Amino acid sequence: DVSITEESLIFDGFNSSFKAALYHSWAAESNSLVNTELRDIAHFEEVNMTILHNVYNVLGFQFHPESFLTEDGKLLLSNWLHYYIRKSKAFGAITLVANLIL
Repeated sequence: DVSITEESLIFDGFNSSFKAALYHSWAAESNSLVNTELRDIAHFEEVNMTILHNVYNVLGFQFHPESFLTEDGKLLLSNWLHYYIRKSKAFGAITLVANLIL
């Protein structure tokens, strides 16, 4: 299971952990983020599974949220879209598109 280590809008509606498949053989270990602008907000064992940048509006997953193997993947994608809507300068236009999609 992926453990959520930091509260974030990305994981709104999730428990403290969820199932996701690690598809990639290469990954950054949790201790590799020390003294960087990146922070691990979810991990599996010592592998970073979700990383946020402290300065830039950037988020990365080490798994595929759209996969059938990711528990509540649709909710995760919806949260991801709404996260960027809230962070975006083009709030109105993106909100309209998001509401049409979701």
